[in-house]
Amino acid sequence: MHVDNAVARVLLNRQDGGTYATAIKEVFKKTTTDHPDFKMGSGLEEIVVDFSDAESSGFRDAIGEGLAAKLLRGCNVCMK
Repeated sequence: MHVDNAVARVLLNRQDGGTYATAIKEVFKKTTTDHPDFKMGSGLEEIVVDFSDAESSGFRDAIGEGLAAKLLRGCNVCMK
């Protein structure tokens, strides 16, 4: 069975790669604590995004290039 869950809402006072990376890591850590099978996102199949460069960079820093390459899908303009 496939289930989608919203797990967090994050309000940031800066919009740079480091800030996004910290936020994403904390959300993934909390999700893994609450749902151990989540395993820091390693079991995800795909994430569709419309990220800024800073968000994309932060996400890649947070989950690593290998997993990011497997997961991230988005528009060609935003995901160059």
